[in-house]
Amino acid sequence: MAEYPPPCDTKADATPPLRRPEAGSRESAEPTIDNARLRAAPDPASIAGVEPRHLLATDVRAYATLAVRLAEPDCDRAAILAENDLDEDAWDALDDQWQARLSAAVDEIGEDDSVPLLVKEHADAFAAAQAARVRPGPPLSFERFVEITHEIQRGHDIQHVLKRSGTTLHDYLRAEQHWLHVMMDDPALQERFHRAMSRRA
Repeated sequence: MAEYPPPCDTKADATPPLRRPEAGSRESAEPTIDNARLRAAPDPASIAGVEPRHLLATDVRAYATLAVRLAEPDCDRAAILAENDLDEDAWDALDDQWQARLSAAVDEIGEDDSVPLLVKEHADAFAAAQAARVRPGPPLSFERFVEITHEIQRGHDIQHVLKRSGTTLHDYLRAEQHWLHVMMDDPALQERFHRAMSRRA
């Protein structure tokens, strides 16, 4: 089973966006979340009295915010990790824990295809953190996003796939977030994605 798309690490596989719910069930697919709270997702290193590791292990918003910082191509990873009382090994362990939780949430999708709250919170927090940091401009085209995702899901090394495709993890994650939301409202585009992901060659 492929892991939920990692926003921060290059060692995990990506997974297609979730299926759109049946007509009339949009509310169940999009749980109500305090968007203002998500836009203000905390920087773990900035909250007095709260140990960064504890916050990162318990708050998906804090995890997503830090993941976006670490995904920036010109970031000083060592310095950012040190700010949060982490090193690469500790971050890898934390990232694995969150990916397992997100994958488990996806696995629990029922017949109504509603998006699990944890997955929705992660996606929204990740998008909010990106919006505050990424440079303006469109993400990858849908066709390029599909091609790259398919290669990653086939088990190819993500760094190799991205390099061969002439893109960065940063831009791929932006595109993944963009097209996930677009497909939630476009069944035809979603069907194209699933057909592409199911091909073997």
